[in-house]
Amino acid sequence: MEYKENEDMSYNVSLTAGEVTPIFKYVSNPQTRRRIAVAFGSRCDEHSTHRIQEATQLRHELAQLLNRPHFAAYKLETLMAKKAETVFDFLNELHEKLRPAAAEEMAELLSIKEEEMKKLNQSFDGQFYTFDLPYYTRIRLEQWFNVDSEIVRQYFPIDVVINGTFEVYEEVLGLQFESIEPANAWHPDVKRYKTVDAKTGAFLGEFYLDLHPRPGKFSHAAVWGLRSSYLRSTNERQTAIAAMVTNLSKPKAGKPALLRHSEVQTFFHEFGHLMHNLCAQVIYSRFGGTKVERDFVEAPSQMLENWVWEPEILKYISNHYDSAPGSTPLPDDLRQRMLEARDASRAMDDQRQIFLSLFDMTIHTQVDVNVSETYATLFTKINQIPHLAGTNGATTFGHMFGGYNAAYYGYLWSQVYALDMYTQFDQAPKRALDSTVGGRYRREILKPGGSRPAQQSLKGFLGRDPDRTSFLIRHGVDSTHKRVSKKPMVQVANENGEEKFRFRSSVGEVHDSSGWF
Repeated sequence: MEYKENEDMSYNVSLTAGEVTPIFKYVSNPQTRRRIAVAFGSRCDEHSTHRIQEATQLRHELAQLLNRPHFAAYKLETLMAKKAETVFDFLNELHEKLRPAAAEEMAELLSIKEEEMKKLNQSFDGQFYTFDLPYYTRIRLEQWFNVDSEIVRQYFPIDVVINGTFEVYEEVLGLQFESIEPANAWHPDVKRYKTVDAKTGAFLGEFYLDLHPRPGKFSHAAVWGLRSSYLRSTNERQTAIAAMVTNLSKPKAGKPALLRHSEVQTFFHEFGHLMHNLCAQVIYSRFGGTKVERDFVEAPSQMLENWVWEPEILKYISNHYDSAPGSTPLPDDLRQRMLEARDASRAMDDQRQIFLSLFDMTIHTQVDVNVSETYATLFTKINQIPHLAGTNGATTFGHMFGGYNAAYYGYLWSQVYALDMYTQFDQAPKRALDSTVGGRYRREILKPGGSRPAQQSLKGFLGRDPDRTSFLIRHGVDSTHKRVSKKPMVQVANENGEEKFRFRSSVGEVHDSSGWF
């Protein structure tokens, strides 16, 4: 990220995520990070606080008119969870199970912060703040796991990621993608593609890719169904159109756009939503594509996030930007270290999702609730980090106005099904590239859209009722509800006396790390 320098050697920084994230990750001065955090966390506070408060009250009044006790009761009737009590039980149980692991992760970060403050010759107050998390998480990645995000991104030029993703989805789902030029889209950077069935040649629809940030653009990542597939009265099929909008890294001078691995995961996730829209074959547009239960809609794309960690997939979607095409995919030893690093902060990441979900459910089950105070109180209680004075994250929690109100828990809830579905690929002969399982996935999960209950689609794909064992193991608790160790535990020396670390894997065995520290 390049910032405009002023004559007094200060810099102009906008409050977009793309500009503040590098500051949170790399600026060593905590006061600078705090200042940016307060500005970033108070965006739109003056204008939006009363709006979210009013919206919450209006939703409650709507529920009352429909003879429901609260808005969550009304919203959940058509979702998988059905009742607010079920959601609260799910979230509180997971929170309790993850508390020891989250506390351990916090202790690790605090110890790293104490060492860093000594190096910077600054006093350490024993506290950890919101603006500390990206900075010390990065240091842990580099020092504990030898993972440098800037090196990792050199293996993910955006064109390699896009073309490789196309190849993977074509192989797994039996599709073909073709560029449409000119795109005739809303901006010159937007690309347009058509999708056909590889076997029959049937035209399924079109999609747009709007990938890079620009002033005034939606600042998150999402897919919008612009037109659903449905059966016309003439018995002809109306094909689907969808658009993916993201804010991925842009090219820099002399280099192509190099994506962080998290951005690659985002691209794969959102592309999964595109495929849900394009592969649906329903009678009524009301049930097309992603128009499924809100607490299931993320499951297909969450399942596909696993692909970006698989060696066979990385051969398609990674290649060092400064090497010949197809010659230098992400090294497997680096991938292994990235996996270890991913799991090292999983409990705290999960607690953040639990916090947001509990906040959402709380404001939509209580009457006359103070939204801002509820946000601050739950933030501190769940995250083990004091809420930062002068900020109000509730006002920029866009999901509360994007259909996830009283349903944000669905991100965690749907992971139960996502990880269970992934077992079908994980156990297949060709694993993530298995077209037989991919065909069943397209037929049983994508094709029906929301025309039947998600539970029925899951059973059709799995051949059994869903199971949460894979979810518990991935999230740090095994099937017997015991914690799974994922911290670097064992230190050994090689034949030259040099220290080398070994790590416990997600199921507790010890194996060598390929990285040296």
